[in-house]
Amino acid sequence: VQRPSPAAESSGDMAAESSGRVDGVKEDEGWRSYESVFTNRKAGMDDVDRDWVKKVVYENSKNSPHFRNEQRKAEQATRRLQEMLRRKEALLSQNQLAGYDQSAAKLVAELEATRDLSHWWFHVDMDAFYASCHELMDPTLAGVPMAVGGVGMISTANYQARKYGVRSAMPGFIALKLCPDLKFCPSDFALYKTKASEVRAILAQYDPNFLAAGLDESYLDVTSCLEARGESGPDALARCIRDHVRRETGLTCSIGVACNRMLAKICSDLNKPNGEFVLQRSREAVLAFTSSLPVRKVPGIGKVTERILSGLGLNLARDLVSSAGLVVALFSEKASGALLRAGLGLGRSGAPDEDAGAGRKGISVERTFRPLRGKGLEAKLAEICAKLEDAMMDKGLRARHITVKMKGTDFVVRTKSKTLPFYTNSAEAMLQHATKLTSFDSDLRLIGVRMAGFEGDAVEQGQATLDSLFLDREPEEPAVSSVGGGGYFCETCKKHVAETKAEHEDWHLARSLQREVWSAGGLGASRKQAALPSKKAKCVGGMDLFVTKRPRKME
Repeated sequence: VQRPSPAAESSGDMAAESSGRVDGVKEDEGWRSYESVFTNRKAGMDDVDRDWVKKVVYENSKNSPHFRNEQRKAEQATRRLQEMLRRKEALLSQNQLAGYDQSAAKLVAELEATRDLSHWWFHVDMDAFYASCHELMDPTLAGVPMAVGGVGMISTANYQARKYGVRSAMPGFIALKLCPDLKFCPSDFALYKTKASEVRAILAQYDPNFLAAGLDESYLDVTSCLEARGESGPDALARCIRDHVRRETGLTCSIGVACNRMLAKICSDLNKPNGEFVLQRSREAVLAFTSSLPVRKVPGIGKVTERILSGLGLNLARDLVSSAGLVVALFSEKASGALLRAGLGLGRSGAPDEDAGAGRKGISVERTFRPLRGKGLEAKLAEICAKLEDAMMDKGLRARHITVKMKGTDFVVRTKSKTLPFYTNSAEAMLQHATKLTSFDSDLRLIGVRMAGFEGDAVEQGQATLDSLFLDREPEEPAVSSVGGGGYFCETCKKHVAETKAEHEDWHLARSLQREVWSAGGLGASRKQAALPSKKAKCVGGMDLFVTKRPRKME
């Protein structure tokens, strides 16, 4: 496909691009219905011709394992949607929806009573963090399209590259089709960690208990800070923090401001790069904001959930509330509650320990790589266990349930797990048992190790994704056991994780770089050496990941 410069948007250009020619071969029309994470917009991509990007991605990935996996997931979502549409029609024909409307009205009232407007939360999101770090070291990169990664996969792209449709999680060879002049920089985690430490030292001056959700983003409760400064509003403080970060580190950040963390995260993406968006903390302001908010913008709603909701006519957050009876009737209790909270603009606003009940009981490290087997895979597994040991020791954690996740070249995810007869955070002990669970005789492109069932029931913070409630479970190997009483660790990036999670979108493969970020994210927890008691325990049995609809008594 011949792509003009990003600024060229004339009808002649568009006609040339729509001529149906890719590398001289007449293309099929499958691209029109093809949806991939690579075609989703990120900050800095508002003017990108999405149809053109879809064509390039489609023509360069069709018939690949990734493409077949996308088709399989799309078919799975279609079956799920068709089932829900049949149930919807049955409810309407039997006049049963009114009963669910009453139940939903009561649930909405209960949720509304939990609304907390007493806090000011900042979500500080560094702008194209990895790429910006490289631009800081080499200013000549700032004016040219650049991505961190390589031909296999890129982890992020600067704003010049995003004008061409290049984005994180995109294979580098496809990115080069979109932008032939794209420059690649290899990842440099030592640099990222150094700059992240500088940013964190600044943020701690405004909220000593800030929540780091990775190297490139943090949540700050600035309520007390504003009171101490005698400021009635957050606008000046947001500008102060942005200026402080830029002055001390040379990097820019964007800040979302709202009464809870979910809304603050959404807001931080609205005026990127180097901007802020303040959502006033009143019920009227929040509901006005959600009335025009696409459901895909809600953290935790991914491609699968969006497709299902759209097929049901639920495209905006406000639709979830206006059609609350339908949501309650069609979705599980857990899923419908999450959807209604999103529609009402409700999120976590208390301190982390107050929200601990929403956490997950696991910690994991995983890596994506070119297909490996045998000795090469053994070395990769040892590296992962070493990283996991560092993360657990930094946080003072020991656990006894171990799970190994494997993704083959066919993109099918399999997990195997067992319960150890002791609590540990030792890389040697984890590697010994992970080796027994790993298939070394077949090519793998991703492997991960998760520990759960913490000593003293410690809980790691996390947020469940709604996609995990709508996907059917991937077929697992027969002898798979689940971990910690149910659930497999999710494939989302470490910014938001869930205790139970079916296979998530493939773009999380590329976010493996951020797994290393999370592993190094401890802030001073004491280190503990592993002890190896001899008491034995039985393996915990498996459990279906998909949250099925439980009958709800109509009122």
